[in-house]
Amino acid sequence: MNLKYFSIILLITSIFFVSSVLADVTVSDDDLIFEVDYSELEDNDDEIIITHSINFENNGSSMESVTLTLFAEDNDYEVSFVDTNDDNFDLESGSSKTVELEIIKQVEGADQGSDENVVSILIETTSGQSEEILLDADILMMFELKSIDFYVNSYSIETMDEDDSDDDDKDLEIQPNDFVELGFEIENLFDSNFDEGDLDFTVTITLEDNDFGEDVDDDIDFTIDADDSIDVDDDEYFIGFEVPSFAEPNEEYILNILVEAEDGNNVAYSVEWEAQLELDREDDDLRIEEVTSNNDDVSCYRSIRLTIDVLNYGTDSQKYGILTINNNELSIGLEQEFEIGEGLDESGNSITLQETFEISSDVGAGTYELDIDVYYNNDDFSDTETFEIIITDCDTGDSDEDGTSTGTEEEISTEDNDTGSSDEDGGTTTVTNNEDEEESGNSVTSDDEFSPVNTVEESYLKDQYVFAAVIVGSVLILAIFVMIITMIATRK
Repeated sequence: MNLKYFSIILLITSIFFVSSVLADVTVSDDDLIFEVDYSELEDNDDEIIITHSINFENNGSSMESVTLTLFAEDNDYEVSFVDTNDDNFDLESGSSKTVELEIIKQVEGADQGSDENVVSILIETTSGQSEEILLDADILMMFELKSIDFYVNSYSIETMDEDDSDDDDKDLEIQPNDFVELGFEIENLFDSNFDEGDLDFTVTITLEDNDFGEDVDDDIDFTIDADDSIDVDDDEYFIGFEVPSFAEPNEEYILNILVEAEDGNNVAYSVEWEAQLELDREDDDLRIEEVTSNNDDVSCYRSIRLTIDVLNYGTDSQKYGILTINNNELSIGLEQEFEIGEGLDESGNSITLQETFEISSDVGAGTYELDIDVYYNNDDFSDTETFEIIITDCDTGDSDEDGTSTGTEEEISTEDNDTGSSDEDGGTTTVTNNEDEEESGNSVTSDDEFSPVNTVEESYLKDQYVFAAVIVGSVLILAIFVMIITMIATRK
């Protein structure tokens, strides 16, 4: 008995298996996705019509009668057959049939990317196959990020595209204190006639790494009109950041670049690229950070004090640093030695140097450039800056009635009371470690002003007034005394 039941079950299972093999109407996975391309929209269109083809293939061993039933699983979609007779057809073994669907989608709704399971198709065959397949919508990007250009300290260095973003290669080499800017080439793919085709963009750049020193997190907003584009010639579309002074060497800093946009129907689009940055520090890298003067307009008073801030970006400390200031026309040739800590030493990697010198009265009015250079190991060049000195004619003023020249305060004021040691060229040298700058008070910026002492002319006038007052007072006292003597004499 048991053997009989077992044979029956085996027979039924075999029949079912054969039936399953014979009933095999399939659809390729590629046909389960349809594209939604908004570039075809015009004027005030609020819906788009998509025609999508699906190929049904009979992989079984016998002919099948196929019935198809369509369902819209999302309220933003409608679906129907282009040919109404395609809902039922016969399909020979090994043959296939292409069925076209008309899908209507509301323009508002899902954002760019995959909108899943929006349409379903029920496949039924005479051999008993009953299977539901689901279709996804692929809402296409409506802008193209073609390239990103990198500028370092205003110089164009590298250009990256989407392929560069996907690989593991270095995209940009940077150094501490570099200013990095990103320019974009982006095209709006909407038709110019579509009312809602303007795209509002937000570009965000981020870099989060403890070794970098400070996180990068910045963004910029702009609009690109429908069927318009921008490129690196458009200065207003740049975004940038400064590499921190204390960033550590690293070959794999990742800068994330997120470009987001939204059209007039509030449909969002986005793309994200990654740029791999390599930060390198030289062993020896001294740089002049800032040069300021206490006397911006040199005229009658011709003493100048320059303040030079030097920062070490290199990995090595420097015991034999040299600062030079030169100009042949002004007969200036100054040199100063200094020591400075390594670049990653926040307390000792900077120094403030000062030089005071006189401009000869024989030098005429004009603009003169000082060449300011720094060296390491006494004579290895590292950095240079040019500083302009503007000299104007000294206005000596008009003579008074007595033929005495009034002059100007600047001409007859006393010299600046600088402290420091004089060098061979008559300049005065001052060295200030930045960590002690606040206590010492030696640091000078361009905001400092020279305050001349009182002039000789002012003192002379004051003495005249005092003398006149004494004379007038004496005369009054004498007159009173005479009057009293006269009255006494008259009474007698």
